Amino acid sequence: MSFGKKYLKRPFDIVLSLVLIVLLSPILVLTAIAIVCTSRGPILFNQKRIGMHLTIFTLYKFRSFIKPTPFDIDNPVITRNNNSVTFVGKIIRRLKIDELPQLFNILKGEMSFVGPRPFVDTYLQRYQGWEYAKFAVRPGLTGLSQTNGNGHLSREERSYYDIIYTSKGWLYDFVIMFKSIFVVLLDEKKFYKTVSQQQLDSVNNWTMPKNWQLINYNEVRKQKDKQLILYLDYIKYIEQKWKNQISY
Repeated sequence: MSFGKKYLKRPFDIVLSLVLIVLLSPILVLTAIAIVCTSRGPILFNQKRIGMHLTIFTLYKFRSFIKPTPFDIDNPVITRNNNSVTFVGKIIRRLKIDELPQLFNILKGEMSFVGPRPFVDTYLQRYQGWEYAKFAVRPGLTGLSQTNGNGHLSREERSYYDIIYTSKGWLYDFVIMFKSIFVVLLDEKKFYKTVSQQQLDSVNNWTMPKNWQLINYNEVRKQKDKQLILYLDYIKYIEQKWKNQISY
């Protein structure tokens, strides 16, 4: 892991998240009021997601649906004419305002500004071995897959970009953050960049960098999450396999 990611990334996340929470507080308040005034239900949508080292945390989002809608990891695009999305929800989803409560996840250390997007544990059964590498870093508010098509990518393509991100240095975070601004303004479909089968095959030989930790076994067991425990032995095998071919 680069010096920047190891020692500078977390302090940067803390400072920037605090600054943005203060600066964007009017938008946060107005969004909360708009949700309360236009639809019934809670202001926030909270959901358990998988974080770094496969630890579980509660992710915060502004509620944009009339009622909870099942998320399909293989077909994550929510169309604009989806009847389950509220009027305010369509606006805040298009502008990514629904993601702003995750600034508090970043402040708490559960997320970072840049990293692989976190998913729920039920999708672990679909992951191939190499896809677990994304759990070696904190999940992010935005990431390399979000700036290359996001919901228009297949699950394997998103995982490819996530794995490529883990090998990048900390300064590359600023490239992703800058590009994310244009993704919000111009729509993510314009940035769609497909991944070839050759590229997907290349990540099958991913090697774990020295001193990396994929799983915090003690924390996973404490959480007593059945889905994680079910795959714990398999993931442990994958981690050991990578450690036997460590990349220096």
